[in-house]
Amino acid sequence: MNSRIKMEKDPMGSSGSESEVNEEKLATEFEAHHKRLIIAGTVGNVLEWYDFAVYGFFAHEIGHVFFPSTDPVTSLIAAFGAFAAGFLMRPFGAVVFGHIADSKGRRAAMTLSVLCMAFPTFCIGILPGYDTLGPAAAVILVLMRMLQGMSVGGEFATSLLYLVEHAPSGRKAFAGSWGAAGATGGTLAGSAVGFIINRLLSPEQVALWGWRVPMLLGLAVGLAGLFIRKHLPEETHKPDPAQAPPIVTAFREHWRDMFRVAGVMLMGSVGFYLIFVFLTTYLSQTVKVPISQALEINTFSMIVLMLLIPFYGHLADKIGPARIVVTSAFACLILAWPLFWLLHHQNPWIDLIGQLGFVMVIAPYQGAYPALVVQMLPKNARCTVLSVGFNLCVGLIGGTTPMVASYLIKKTHDDLAPAWFLMVASFITWITVYMWQLKLRKDRISTMKTSS
Repeated sequence: MNSRIKMEKDPMGSSGSESEVNEEKLATEFEAHHKRLIIAGTVGNVLEWYDFAVYGFFAHEIGHVFFPSTDPVTSLIAAFGAFAAGFLMRPFGAVVFGHIADSKGRRAAMTLSVLCMAFPTFCIGILPGYDTLGPAAAVILVLMRMLQGMSVGGEFATSLLYLVEHAPSGRKAFAGSWGAAGATGGTLAGSAVGFIINRLLSPEQVALWGWRVPMLLGLAVGLAGLFIRKHLPEETHKPDPAQAPPIVTAFREHWRDMFRVAGVMLMGSVGFYLIFVFLTTYLSQTVKVPISQALEINTFSMIVLMLLIPFYGHLADKIGPARIVVTSAFACLILAWPLFWLLHHQNPWIDLIGQLGFVMVIAPYQGAYPALVVQMLPKNARCTVLSVGFNLCVGLIGGTTPMVASYLIKKTHDDLAPAWFLMVASFITWITVYMWQLKLRKDRISTMKTSS
């Protein structure tokens, strides 16, 4: 930021006081511009993730409407299967939107992704159930979830990259953390709406039509997101036409970086969708906590998470994002089972303590990982590499987490079985970042020996 200010000082050699005034004015304008970028990136994420996450909070009702069965667990697994289908499309969306972002600019990709989210959400809200359309209802539902997944596959990684790239030096982790906070805020909005719906309506009304209300709101949410994204600044960087297309460069030269990003994202993917999406269903169906109470616990916990994420983003700028991610992954590896055991109580206060414990473990990771994954990647084809690596993990692992958790409980007859899934994911993230740090140290030592 200072170098930019110095370059823009009065070239005619103004007095010291005038120069200081100009410098202060430029600094103020730069800060205001940076804040607008954060707001645009964050608010867009909130709107998009509201649309995507609200499905998970009404999975029980959706399962009965579109996948009726005499066994409620079977209906639930089928509903989470449709939830997972959206995630399976995320790698494809990452390729398409990542290429658009690298070739046409970040704003174009981020604006188009909002349109591709609002339409299917609204369609799910008006879609007749199995009783009216038969198996076709389930097929259409899955297709709409796939379109949603494609949209988010291009949205989230692009917005993270946009925030980090446009941030001044020394504040990149803080800026990137707002992307994660925005996604949390969107999921929180879905949880809060679910809580309100279940408070105002009877269980019969929620099952009959109440679950459709948050879906119908998706159209207004999407239009608001479109308005915000259309006013993002244009990209100044233009790709070199002599170079290979970004998508070719990404897969030919940087496929290892894709897997490295996926390893970093594994803990976050499993942890977030296990603790903040699946858990409401787990508390209501397995622990037998009233659904409104489960949503209340989840909503409060996500408020705390959203507030903590920027704090740890700021801390990551001070001590380094890799150090925070490694510490958070190790803590999750050690504490996942004890915290899940706390959640397995019908006492709401103990359940709240358990989920807040997970917040304290996951918040540092959420605040630091955006800057870390961007730091890992080369500049050419960066958005494609990040989007594909990110969505390979979130799509194939994160999206299937609620379904896998439900299956593990049913298969093992152990209500705490999902904790082991999270522990394995945390270990892989820990070892991925640790090995990357070792590689950086070896490269630095090699460079020093060569220069000497």
